[in-house]
Amino acid sequence: MADTLFLSFALLLTIALIVFAIKQVDRRDTYKSLWYLLIFMMPIAGSLLTLLIITHPSYRKALEHQRKFRFRKV
Repeated sequence: MADTLFLSFALLLTIALIVFAIKQVDRRDTYKSLWYLLIFMMPIAGSLLTLLIITHPSYRKALEHQRKFRFRKV
């Protein structure tokens, strides 16, 4: 349940950042527009990469493996 809630929140935040970055683009000042897109697209790319990593099956398998051996005495 927490994973689904986190993923939906991250997706909504990503969409909001994309919309905000697009609205900040000023067609008259290209240099300023490029900086806005660069500043706002880097966190968007990071959050999308985080979503891809979290939802990847091998990551979930590694988490299950870690949970299985967490309390095992060495």
